[in-house]
Amino acid sequence: MSNKHDLDSQHIHSAFQGVRRENLLSCFSALCERAPMTRAELAAATDLSIMTTGKIADAMTEAGVLIEQKQPSACVGRRPGTLRFNDTPLFLILNVSSRRFTAHVLSPAMTGKTICMHDYNDIFPFDDNLLIFLNAVKRSCNTSKEAIFYLAVITAPRDDKRQCITRAMPISPSSEQHMLDYIARIMHRTCDLVLDEISATQYYFNSLSAFKNVDCGAYISLSDMTYAAVWMRGNLLSPRVCRIGELMLPERKRIADALADAHYTEDATEPVAYAIGSLDTFFSPDTVVLESSRFRINEVFLEGVYRELSRIQPFEGRIIPLHIAEAEPSAAICGCGGELRRKWFYDLAGLE
Repeated sequence: MSNKHDLDSQHIHSAFQGVRRENLLSCFSALCERAPMTRAELAAATDLSIMTTGKIADAMTEAGVLIEQKQPSACVGRRPGTLRFNDTPLFLILNVSSRRFTAHVLSPAMTGKTICMHDYNDIFPFDDNLLIFLNAVKRSCNTSKEAIFYLAVITAPRDDKRQCITRAMPISPSSEQHMLDYIARIMHRTCDLVLDEISATQYYFNSLSAFKNVDCGAYISLSDMTYAAVWMRGNLLSPRVCRIGELMLPERKRIADALADAHYTEDATEPVAYAIGSLDTFFSPDTVVLESSRFRINEVFLEGVYRELSRIQPFEGRIIPLHIAEAEPSAAICGCGGELRRKWFYDLAGLE
């Protein structure tokens, strides 16, 4: 699992020479949020000229960052092309923030898959569980024969008591370094990025312009129901980490268990509404982002959630559904993947 690029970095860097840094980053940010898009759409999104965006698009395509796919056209003349990120898996993310360790491979287009997972076994100490997991990851990587350029690790927040479940000790600089040394020994490479799940989620939301003007909001993951993060005025905060999955419904059943038993989306409306209502008593957010890679959050489902919430208090219009179907299981994976994509692009372009 080499950490070196196969492409000639000097040749790639030369493709970006003469391009102003702010223009390059403006195009990169627009593509991260809206790709695929045409060159004309890129120019409109960045307020740059067609000539400037065309030069940057050419450089990114030559460097292998983007792929341009010609659109079918019945008209005579040059067909417009759609710019999209390279879809080759490049990033490996190890998530050891909960009792289920997972490994994901992602592409610059933020499409990916889960390659292996390990459920924590209390019989063994943390190091043994990590060893089992890392060996499974190594076998999966060797089997897939995909060149993974960047490796990241997601841990639990240092002030999160869930950390005690898996390690019997809080995260500290020394224990984190021990874990990283262990990973390097098994995977034969060092980590390029280490983030906790709250920070990774923060990177994801702060990269989306739609959420930058929200005064107070909360994020709920239906994928694992383990925590909610709160942000104020576009900056994600974590004044309180809620283990929403542990909340008890009125019939004394855990929300996480109720969701696990829900085979149809209508069966999930009650526990989801109860989780949102419970969160509202802590934070009173004016916006709730509801993410799911498990349930399809359609209008019928939202209407059912609103109907359940109406028994508590009016909540109409305060929920934003967010689908993260290809980078499972939550926004933390997207946030971590987004940071890896940025690092990868900066390295390719020779940016500091």
